[in-house]
Amino acid sequence: MTRNPAEMVPFEQLADDLRTRIRAGQLAPGDKLPSARELAATQGVAPNTASRALRLLVDEGWATSRGPVGTFVSDSIPEGDEPLTLAAVAQQVADLSRTVADLQRKIEGT
Repeated sequence: MTRNPAEMVPFEQLADDLRTRIRAGQLAPGDKLPSARELAATQGVAPNTASRALRLLVDEGWATSRGPVGTFVSDSIPEGDEPLTLAAVAQQVADLSRTVADLQRKIEGT
């Protein structure tokens, strides 16, 4: 769901920031997320905006809501949104290099 932040509305930007922190391990599975009021105060957004961001994370599976207790980071990251490792990036680069080489051979052959 990575989009240009300039194209996102404030609640999406806040949710994206929290997703990034989860991927980076700054927020671990089971960690309690800040409340909507805390997020609103620290991020300079309206409480309703912060609530929408937290609801979006719950809807996407990044977090779970435990009612009045709070919102917590899910035990698993939604599929397709695993954090990138150096090995995964290296594999993607190798795959892209092969694709480019194949395309060059096709272009040169025509």
